[in-house]
Amino acid sequence: MNKSKLLFIIITLYLVVFTFFISKSIYLFFTAHIEKWNSVIDIIAIVILVVIVLPITIFISEKLTTSILKRKLAEKKIYYTLLLY
Repeated sequence: MNKSKLLFIIITLYLVVFTFFISKSIYLFFTAHIEKWNSVIDIIAIVILVVIVLPITIFISEKLTTSILKRKLAEKKIYYTLLLY
């Protein structure tokens, strides 16, 4: 596995975990403040997460990876810092 694939996987994992954390917080906020919350809205929220948010997250991680590799930051300490976390 080369550096670009490993860096892409690391950035994607970070962003996916962050996205799920933010999505869960938003979901819990709305469930607490809307009285007529039902299972249809739950299904819509899951579909939005899977169809819209996750592809955008993967697209952003790919752009970050190419940006890091173009600027040759992979040879610097940032690459090793990402690997340690």
